[in-house]
Amino acid sequence: IHVPKDSNLRLPNTVVKGRSFVVLYTSSLDKRLGEHYAEIEGAEALRMVMRIPDVDGLLIQAAGTAWVGMDKDKISHVLGTTA
Repeated sequence: IHVPKDSNLRLPNTVVKGRSFVVLYTSSLDKRLGEHYAEIEGAEALRMVMRIPDVDGLLIQAAGTAWVGMDKDKISHVLGTTA
């Protein structure tokens, strides 16, 4: 599904140590997603987060309790070094 640029999406977010992160899940089977969710490729997710002014980065949540966070500086570096 293509999402037009002028669409308003509500993204889950969380605050870790005073910093705001968009939360993305690695499994479409994760029950925390609820019934309304969209799937996105990794690089596009990184580009999307970079366009959101009110967040500090991205938190990727595994199906269990493991997660990894990336601030915008790291995301920018990854996007600059990917093909």
